Amino acid sequence: MSTNFIYKKKKALSKFYCNELINYFEESKSKWESGCVYDEGVKTSRAHKNSIDLPIKMHDPSNPLLTTLEIVLSNNIKLFAVASVSKS
Repeated sequence: MSTNFIYKKKKALSKFYCNELINYFEESKSKWESGCVYDEGVKTSRAHKNSIDLPIKMHDPSNPLLTTLEIVLSNNIKLFAVASVSKS
């Protein structure tokens, strides 16, 4: 079984929402620094985790970007589950 948990789907977001997400990330002041795994309360080496995370509060009807992300995420979780079952 693969430990790769990253699922990519081309064109899951429109170019507009992709740019909105990038801007949201770049403008956010609540980004976590590289090498941190906050859910587990530990800081690890950048050799193990080099990404910068951004906590996103879902279920925010006042934010069109987050509403769109939630819909896309939900739809792709369903597609991923179906694809995983059909590979078995």
